Amino acid sequence: MVVPFPQDWCNKAGDGKGEFTGTAIAVASEYYFAQFGDCRTTGLTASFSMNQGDDWFGYLVSFTLAMAGCPLVYGDIPDGIRAFGPANTGVIGVQPAPLGRDDVDLLIAQYVEAFGSGLALTSEERAAVSAYLLKTAQPFMSTQVQAALSQCVEGDAGP
Repeated sequence: MVVPFPQDWCNKAGDGKGEFTGTAIAVASEYYFAQFGDCRTTGLTASFSMNQGDDWFGYLVSFTLAMAGCPLVYGDIPDGIRAFGPANTGVIGVQPAPLGRDDVDLLIAQYVEAFGSGLALTSEERAAVSAYLLKTAQPFMSTQVQAALSQCVEGDAGP
């Protein structure tokens, strides 16, 4: 049993398994493309093989279902929402790199934008999700690094 986010938002994700799973897929897609498409965060997934990318996407769908409080469609996920889902690459066998606070802030913003839009969350609800994700990100963060995920070249300004 996965512990959901303290707020049950599954009803915001849709009625029935097909609808809430579709919402989770849309959220995972939006986040994945935002993260990979931003030179400041693309380093998180840039080295993934096709299989790792597929596994990562499946994890993001399951993480999103858990965050929304919906039943998991593909089985339990390691650590549920207690892990920092937007960067929890260890679940697919890719050792997570230490992240700087800047990396974490960017990943949270990308995920909350996708999750908040997909579930039509209020600004207060989005802030609660951001605060929760920041709390779960603590084990991933290092004060010794900054822009650890960046693959920007001179002249890039991000997305």
